Amino acid sequence: MLNNSHNVAISGGHLYNVHGSAHISHGGGQPGFELLTKAIAASAFHDSKERFPPPKCHPNTREAILRNIMSWITDDTSKGSLPPILWLYGPAGAGKSAIAQTIAEKCGEGVVARLACSFFFSRRTSDRNSDKHLVATISYQLTQSIEKTKPIIENIVQNDPLIFSRAINTQFSKLVIGPLLQVSKESDPRKVIILDGLDECDGDDKQCGIIDVICTAVSQHRLPFCFLLASRPEPHIRDAFNHDRLLKLSRNIPLIEDSESNSDVSKYLRSEFKRIAQARDLPTTWPPDKDIETLIGKASGHFIYPSTVIKFIDGRRDYPPDRLEIILGINTACDQSPFADLDALYREILKSTSKNREGGTLRIIGLLLCVTDKKSASPPLVRHLLNLPPGKLESLLYDVHSIIDVPKDLSDVGNPIRITHASLIDFIADRSRSGDYFLDTKNVHAELTQMCFRVLSPGTVVEGTGRSEVSQYALNSWYDHLQEAAPTQGLLDFFTQCASAETALDRMDKLNRNMRHWLGKPDVQALMLLWLKKHNIQNIRSPLYLSYRSLFDREIISIVDQCPSPDLLIKWIAILADLSAHLAVYAMTQALAMLFEIPTEPSGEPKSLIPLRDCLGKLFEVGMESYPDLFEEFFSDASRSEKYFIGCDVHTEISLLLLRYIDKCMSEPVLDDGLPYAAAWHHESLRRHLSTLKWWRHWSFHLSRSSPSSEELVKFLNKYSSSSFQPVMQVHDSVDFGHFNNRLSINDMQKSVTCFLLRNAEHHQGNASFQLKNVSVRSRNWFNLPAILDLIKVGS
Repeated sequence: MLNNSHNVAISGGHLYNVHGSAHISHGGGQPGFELLTKAIAASAFHDSKERFPPPKCHPNTREAILRNIMSWITDDTSKGSLPPILWLYGPAGAGKSAIAQTIAEKCGEGVVARLACSFFFSRRTSDRNSDKHLVATISYQLTQSIEKTKPIIENIVQNDPLIFSRAINTQFSKLVIGPLLQVSKESDPRKVIILDGLDECDGDDKQCGIIDVICTAVSQHRLPFCFLLASRPEPHIRDAFNHDRLLKLSRNIPLIEDSESNSDVSKYLRSEFKRIAQARDLPTTWPPDKDIETLIGKASGHFIYPSTVIKFIDGRRDYPPDRLEIILGINTACDQSPFADLDALYREILKSTSKNREGGTLRIIGLLLCVTDKKSASPPLVRHLLNLPPGKLESLLYDVHSIIDVPKDLSDVGNPIRITHASLIDFIADRSRSGDYFLDTKNVHAELTQMCFRVLSPGTVVEGTGRSEVSQYALNSWYDHLQEAAPTQGLLDFFTQCASAETALDRMDKLNRNMRHWLGKPDVQALMLLWLKKHNIQNIRSPLYLSYRSLFDREIISIVDQCPSPDLLIKWIAILADLSAHLAVYAMTQALAMLFEIPTEPSGEPKSLIPLRDCLGKLFEVGMESYPDLFEEFFSDASRSEKYFIGCDVHTEISLLLLRYIDKCMSEPVLDDGLPYAAAWHHESLRRHLSTLKWWRHWSFHLSRSSPSSEELVKFLNKYSSSSFQPVMQVHDSVDFGHFNNRLSINDMQKSVTCFLLRNAEHHQGNASFQLKNVSVRSRNWFNLPAILDLIKVGS
């Protein structure tokens, strides 16, 4: 190196011979290599002691993705046309680090080692959560994997001991690109530089700075090197890779939930359960397939959940089946949380949202948890329901892309925002796990109910994209949310405000009519009243309950008012007895014509009853069929139904109508068939009438509610005895009553008549005791001992 040199003196520094040329490092101090080693983060190596055992792909899983990446690295024949940067991205816990680790190990093996260097970021480790040690660590590994770079890098550091305090682009250019340009040829086998967990480097600007440095290097120089970057799909990283500059230089592989990822999770779980079962001498049938399928569903194609499950179950001090029951929620007797690692991950991500955004971000997560149709939760829908100003949604979701899949285009109504981890739902809904991030889904439904009402309220204008979608969602889903909603202070205050003034009540009435028009679901008033009763609001907030009950009552009265014969309609409603018997209304029309002696058309249809039937149909539409109890309460309360009150007078009229009808049937001409007098009435005719008037058996119901002062009814009953109705009951027992499957027995009849006659006697005598002497002798023909004893038993 110093041939034919004379009188040469070298003081300090270090001398190296690289490719036959002399490189002299001037200055004293520490050797460059020693300075380099002090600046590195050894724990960031793929095979570092601190990371052992590192996460890596389970055998026979992630095979397609691994093949894809290895082919990109090792295809030397096509490397000129292959993009030099590959971005592997996926949500938290998707298995990115395991894939990166497996690739690093594969590339470090073989005759031709393909791994140039690696750096595994970690936000939990001080020397791996920033870019401070990145270039030094990469440079050090280059000196080991490509030995020719060692003297060059050492010399650079020796000449500039403060190199690691310079900007990252300067460090990268001098310590990585420069040495590689000197020792590499384009024809050399391609090597890979792996950077995992880029999103865990502290600071969005630093993460983007690293990407920019790499982009600049590969765009300016043709080197036999490629870069594998793995990270969560944070918005700024995604934007960087979507920039025109990088689009031509990179490709990406997303880790999403699909059939392949679910299959890999299944392989992992079955393999690990088999290992545990063999080690612990458990049955080969453990665990059942249904339990494994449950766990696969919770995993959402990501490995963080199943790996957490296996880690918890595989404890040597515990019985694995018991631990699995804790995981599945069958057994809750456990002081230790089975999901401690997973919960820490979720808390870490949610904690990263700045405090002024945290509440809003949780509101979005709550909406995504409770939205009735997960596919409908598009960005415009979420923004409109939460009443967010433009740009706010993007801000609130910025830090949670690792657990929430956010579409690139926030105006896209066809691409929903979705939670990428099914296990996040369990975390958020369990206060013991989520703590400050706990969401009570019933409270979320209460807020969503308010959101839907706000969207549907008259005068509300929904602007921007997704207007029809948000209106349709509110129409279709408001009651689903109300059904699940807790009676929160906010929701009750909202309903109180709506009902606080007559104008507000009119506004709510218009809202209900709008809902009917669009939904074809007109029972809005009944639905609201049911919810208020369900939560005992009539006692908690009596004025609020009475306001909405008033709306409900007003709805019913307005329908009955439109009827041309409201008195007859009320009798029809009373005769129904079972107000949910919607299907019986049309079948009853002709029978009612006979009962009320209404003339029919030549076709047999009673034309005058058609308008009544239509009004009855409207009552069914507004809830009488689905919620008969609400309507029974209305019609049986004189203060509410007023002139449409179904009281004892109405029941008395119906009792007389029904008994007269049966009397008429029994009085038909006798057939000359030789039958004795007791059965000498037209059996077949009566059978036909009973088949038509199937609900005649309700006469005992009406009798029990009839006026005890009705002498006409007493006189009619005195005409017969229970034995007189024996033939009627025989025919009754032979008739198929279809929908009306409750049958009336002689004993039921006797008890009803006995009770009524005793009430009649009490009315006249003012005596509440059961004294048969107060009843006419003829009426006693209705009595029998079992009936009397049953009545006394009930009375006591």
